[in-house]
Amino acid sequence: MEFDFPIPLFLTLKKELDTIRNDIEKEKAIWKTIRDTLSEAEMMELDGDFFDTFDSIHLSATDMSQAEQTLTQLVHKGASAHLMTNHELDAHNVGMLSQDIPIYNNEQLKSIVLIVRAAVIAGATVDLQKAYVLNGGMNALNYVCSYLGMGTTGQTYHLGEINYHTQEQIRCCYDIFPLLICKPGFDYPYHMFISSLKYAPEVTSLQENTILRIMALGWTPFSVEMEYLNPGIFNNIFTINPQWLGLLFPYEHEQLKYYIDAVKREASAAAVKILINGVTSSNKSRKVFRTFFSQKVHWFLKLIVTDMPEILFNLVQRNERDMLIPFLKYFKREIASLRDENNRTLLEYAINSKRVVENTIQLIQQAIPAAGK
Repeated sequence: MEFDFPIPLFLTLKKELDTIRNDIEKEKAIWKTIRDTLSEAEMMELDGDFFDTFDSIHLSATDMSQAEQTLTQLVHKGASAHLMTNHELDAHNVGMLSQDIPIYNNEQLKSIVLIVRAAVIAGATVDLQKAYVLNGGMNALNYVCSYLGMGTTGQTYHLGEINYHTQEQIRCCYDIFPLLICKPGFDYPYHMFISSLKYAPEVTSLQENTILRIMALGWTPFSVEMEYLNPGIFNNIFTINPQWLGLLFPYEHEQLKYYIDAVKREASAAAVKILINGVTSSNKSRKVFRTFFSQKVHWFLKLIVTDMPEILFNLVQRNERDMLIPFLKYFKREIASLRDENNRTLLEYAINSKRVVENTIQLIQQAIPAAGK
């Protein structure tokens, strides 16, 4: 599985993200300058008009273009979004607008991007504004990431019909994504994107670009709290499109150093064990792991050997030969010096474990001949 990381595309997307976010900050600064000139009465009136216009969207969605124009004009006059509510059962907000993306047509989708932009410039708390789902709420960025993950396989029930999400709706989510990145370290949406990931060839490029955008923002597969990590996330990465493994765990490159350093910082032994469990949950993902990491020395395998060798002993105990092969291929000397808590080498551990079969023992002996002496 030869895979060259798309460095030119990555740098282009990173620059685009920076440009979009910088433009937003510039527009916010202009908006603030205008707002500082307003009287209390003027602010109250403009803010009330902004709130009423946004809240009316779910009642008159057919006139989305007019709502967008009105909101944009209000923002240019200094209107604030501070009257908008965050709760999933209150007035219409950015979270609810994003939740409804799958029910809008192509013309309405164009207006949605501009409406979200206007709300962000006007100070809407997009990370807190939620739409109702199950027993709680979810914000706009989570909805957008979920829809991007599902792609055109996603379905929405509306007006008595179940409809698949369209390419245009997924494109709308892609365009909104950078507008919602409101502060550093807000990393939960990555989990939402990966856990929702489905094979959707019509929008594969948008999904891949989203992965590259996520990397550009410094988010890694481990940029979530442990409670949100599960093996299925990593099995998705390995099996839906094997090349995505090469995106998230790229071979070393100067332009990717900050990302790789972030992975190393966040990849605790507990998190990596969850990844390993995800890989070993199917034969396909095992083969993908073996093929990809067998190409040449990889920093992620070195990290495991150096900082969390107990994972290797666990792989031996579980007879995960496909998983062991790339380790044994490139880290013979390091593995030969490993010891478990009882000061046993990897081979000694294998020989003395009742669970380890002869084929696994032979694999270690063949890879590290000195270990068999």
